[in-house]
Amino acid sequence: MPKPLPSRSPAERRWLPRGLFGGGTSAADRLVLDNGCVRLEAHPQTGGMLSLRRPGGGNRLSQQLAVRTTRPPPPTGAGGESPEERASFTRMMAESVARETSAAGRDTLIGRGRLVDADGSVAARFTQCFTLVDGLPLALLDIEVRLERPLAGPLFDSHVAARFAWHENEDVEIRRSLHAQSIVTERTRFTAPHFVQIVPHGPRMDADADAVSILTGGLPWHLLSSPHVLDSLLAGGGAVSVVWRMAVGVGLARPWDPALALLAGTPLAAGWHGSSANVRVTVHDVQQAEGRLVAARVGLLESVGRAGEVRIDWGRPVERADVLDFAGEPRPEPTVAIEGTCTVVSLARYQWLHLDLGFVG
Repeated sequence: MPKPLPSRSPAERRWLPRGLFGGGTSAADRLVLDNGCVRLEAHPQTGGMLSLRRPGGGNRLSQQLAVRTTRPPPPTGAGGESPEERASFTRMMAESVARETSAAGRDTLIGRGRLVDADGSVAARFTQCFTLVDGLPLALLDIEVRLERPLAGPLFDSHVAARFAWHENEDVEIRRSLHAQSIVTERTRFTAPHFVQIVPHGPRMDADADAVSILTGGLPWHLLSSPHVLDSLLAGGGAVSVVWRMAVGVGLARPWDPALALLAGTPLAAGWHGSSANVRVTVHDVQQAEGRLVAARVGLLESVGRAGEVRIDWGRPVERADVLDFAGEPRPEPTVAIEGTCTVVSLARYQWLHLDLGFVG
């Protein structure tokens, strides 16, 4: 059986802003981005994320930056304390939080400030920017932290973290990316270089529509420091600075697509919705003529263990659709039906089917 998670320490309770899951600042003072798919509000005192919600919905996630240090363990026989009980986190204090226009012309919320130790000394300075992705319930987090002194000690005891919190009364399961799939985990320390999902339970909740996705941008290590706080470890060891891009979303049907795009540094945008949510399209070769797509070799990868018929709209009239083996040679099965701009084929669980497509014109 997994060890029970520790309850919230006083330090963890302090970083959760008052009014986080209700109330909060007045409408006139709010620092809000809204693209019609998701609404993000920045906290004016911390520069962290006060709330992330779908239109008409309640808050699903908040975020802050922190530096963690851990006191040495007590002498043998003096009584045991867990590392979490000996942990200390800085406070996030904004010097400015403002709406600005980025170099790309995007509406952006930028917080600048300090990460302050319990004794009032400055442990680090930070800049954090929030930007929404057009057409997606997704927000980008651009993070820069510069420490006043290098970190020292084991990674899980001494690090810079992006700390994410959800409602303490919400019943959730944690899923991590494993081979780019979403897998339930009961670990408190785990790797997830692509994404972490916080998936709610309950009769009123739609797990897919209400799942929170944290796209990690390649960060390997994550720590569930309490039942409702996840720390994504930005830096450890002797680091003196870190610059990182993450993203957070609510109700992403295909989190692996933006997660891989974020990791690859390619533009994040509203994707093509021509395929089923359980199928990933891999592109192996594309042929164009005068700017028009005329042929492509693609793979259809069933990703969630759900067999069945798959219809994909390619956006152009399909002339041919040949099934290939892994050597690129034609094979007779399965049969692919062509219906205008669509192909229809049956996939087995986790099957990766390769197609050679030709388009009219």
